[in-house]
Amino acid sequence: MAGDDGVLAERIGDTLADLGRRVWPTARHTLLYVSPDDLPGAEWILAAACPFELGRLPVAGR
Repeated sequence: MAGDDGVLAERIGDTLADLGRRVWPTARHTLLYVSPDDLPGAEWILAAACPFELGRLPVAGR
């Protein structure tokens, strides 16, 4: 999932928060979402933290 305006990232983040996931930034310039039972998690890679561009748009990859 990608977008250059941050709207999708905010929407996904809001949805995960509504589902009870906690979120915090990491030292690797990502956002870590952890479930209420601390087992499954999701890590959002911030495209701005990655210097690689494709068609003048930032690309994140791990």
